[in-house]
Amino acid sequence: MIKKYFLLLSFIVICYACKKTTHETVHENHVVSGNQIPNYAGVSTIQVNAYVNRVYVDLLGREADSTELVKANNIIKSGNYNDAARDSVINTVIKNAQFYPQFFIKTSAVILNSTSKQDIIDEINLDTYVKQLSLQNSDTVTANALTVELNALTNLQQTDSLYRIKQIDINEFYRRFIYNYFYDQINMGTENFVKACFENLFHRNATANELTTSKTMVDGLSGSSVLFLQTGNCKGDFAYIVTHCTEFYQGLIITAYQNYLLRKPTDNEINAQVNGLTQTKDYLALIKSIMKTKEYAGF
Repeated sequence: MIKKYFLLLSFIVICYACKKTTHETVHENHVVSGNQIPNYAGVSTIQVNAYVNRVYVDLLGREADSTELVKANNIIKSGNYNDAARDSVINTVIKNAQFYPQFFIKTSAVILNSTSKQDIIDEINLDTYVKQLSLQNSDTVTANALTVELNALTNLQQTDSLYRIKQIDINEFYRRFIYNYFYDQINMGTENFVKACFENLFHRNATANELTTSKTMVDGLSGSSVLFLQTGNCKGDFAYIVTHCTEFYQGLIITAYQNYLLRKPTDNEINAQVNGLTQTKDYLALIKSIMKTKEYAGF
């Protein structure tokens, strides 16, 4: 009997020792050679590369090259993936010489059916030639009309370069896109012109009253008209008013969200942005604020 109890006790001791050894092994600190701390919040290099390339495509129309990709990765990772790091990358892209010409191309694609700089130059050359012939034939009416058209075309050609050096603001940038020969040809007739301006700038249709008032102003046949609390009596006045009213800034916010998030902004998002944009007219700051969001970046 004693032997039996002795064997049972020995078995219990052995089991306890095995259990303790297993427990200690699980909690033992173990250093793996070459092991690295996981990326912040689980963000992978693939995700960062995708974000950087999206910024480059949206702002420059191309993906980042290998050097640009490495530099942007270093900035974002060293900045712990925060807003300031993203802002630094976006600013680098905006400072690229390709940005403002691409901004022209992106705007032209929507408003002018992708009219190019070369198209504008060709039309300027043609109008200049016809103007010279008109002057030679003493046709001052045609010559004067072509002078107005040439000024508008020259203004359009210079939009991106002048916007880059801050000689014009975002309001004047868009005014030049709707006040030129090409926009008139795409939207022939006063009514089509007015409707296109409301759609391109405000992303909505004009009301019946707005359409009537706008047509009267553009044609300049019945004295002064009032639109958005501003008075005008010609096409130039109309183009200025629709690019210098509160709804113009709301339209810019809609444009930015559609361009960079591929959706319309909510009413809350518009309300949160419109006052600041109206005061600063800093459209690039709006673009950057969108590109820094988690929705855009993906992390």
